[in-house]
Amino acid sequence: MNDRKSSNGNRSSDDFARRIARLRAETEPRPRPLRTFRNRALDAAFRLSVEMASGLVAGGILGWLLDRLLGTSPWFLLLFFFLGAAAGIRSAIRTAAAIQRELDAAEEEDNEP
Repeated sequence: MNDRKSSNGNRSSDDFARRIARLRAETEPRPRPLRTFRNRALDAAFRLSVEMASGLVAGGILGWLLDRLLGTSPWFLLLFFFLGAAAGIRSAIRTAAAIQRELDAAEEEDNEP
């Protein structure tokens, strides 16, 4: 091995260590704050659960009202309950896809040099 020394000591190894430290700092990903990630996850979970529940409740209430008005109990309640469940699931899937697109976009921004 060839050690190049100057009058100030081992200059080449000091320079090498500085370059390594600079490259590590440039290439290491920036850590995301845990609190922000947790808040986003809770927000997404809350949004999905509200969308599911609102579909069920809206369908159930609409079916119950129609049954009371038309005297067809429990047929419209059952029909609109299941339609509300399907609408809630569809809405939750759309929301989950939108949240995933947002997270992917944020991750791409973080990975850009």
